[in-house]
Amino acid sequence: MISTIKFANCDKLDGGRWGFGAMLRKLSDLGEEAAFSPIEVRILVAAFDAAWEADRASGAPFADPIYQETAREVIAKFIIQAAKSGERDERALTEGALLQLANLRRQRPNLL
Repeated sequence: MISTIKFANCDKLDGGRWGFGAMLRKLSDLGEEAAFSPIEVRILVAAFDAAWEADRASGAPFADPIYQETAREVIAKFIIQAAKSGERDERALTEGALLQLANLRRQRPNLL
């Protein structure tokens, strides 16, 4: 059974990790159309955390504090859209999000 998850005060749920609160806020922003089970939410959050950590560890331009918010937004949006299309594999979500960041950098080099 899939239930719609409502997220009030997401910052309090963050627990020190940007990914958890950020993904919950993004899911909340999408409203009723973004209905994921608790297990699916865990997968999305884990994929976000893995993609963000990989980006930060790489030293890529998006890891720079100036661009972090943009990178997080791109990662979160990609993961949510892919999940809405049926993807549930954490690794595929993570790698797709990182590819999305790389493509953005190629398409908009003046962004960085």
